[in-house]
Amino acid sequence: RVRYRALCMLSKVQRWSKKDHAPNFPLKHAHKDMALASSLAKEKGVEFSVMDQAEKLFRRAREDSELNVADEDFSAVFEAVHKDSTGEFSTKRKSS
Repeated sequence: RVRYRALCMLSKVQRWSKKDHAPNFPLKHAHKDMALASSLAKEKGVEFSVMDQAEKLFRRAREDSELNVADEDFSAVFEAVHKDSTGEFSTKRKSS
């Protein structure tokens, strides 16, 4: 089971590096689930700050009309991270 998960993740990472975010689970649905979880945590008084930050990142990616990734796989959130990054890898990736 662990090996299967590792192979799935490797496959996804290989696709990310090629900017291939063909949907398995669309970003817009992942964001909806995160927003619901964040809202419920706030309602119940549960500390959920990490999820809140992830939800903001997913929302930013989902709403970015330049990226246009809402219907892509949730892994497309990776593109929002690169868009905002000034690191060497992201800079090279933006120019490709």
